[in-house]
Amino acid sequence: MKVPVSQIDWQKNGRTVLLVLSPSCRFCSESGPFYSKLSQQLSTQKTATLVALFPTSINDGAAYLSKLGVSVNEIKQVAFDTLGVKGTPTIIIADKGGEVVGVWFGKLSSDQEELILKQLQAA
Repeated sequence: MKVPVSQIDWQKNGRTVLLVLSPSCRFCSESGPFYSKLSQQLSTQKTATLVALFPTSINDGAAYLSKLGVSVNEIKQVAFDTLGVKGTPTIIIADKGGEVVGVWFGKLSSDQEELILKQLQAA
């Protein structure tokens, strides 16, 4: 399945990690430390691009990420129903063609978090 977000340059990004978040989502906030760790890993390894998708304005999304201590390459405002996403938080990993290679929904266990970090190290 291809991710239906047209404003992302999939080719340039290589692997793209999409964080589908909402500032009003309790589980998104509770997952903040993992997203921060993920953003730090990706900024040093350059194995993937991190993009945050919000149903609210880009400014609201940027303020929320700042509060969580998470830095991303891009922030986009997207209607979640166009993505087929039913709730937040959701992590989608896409390849350089925009094809989905992994999806995780909800607050992740520490094992799931480690699996994502390892998968992105090997990218």
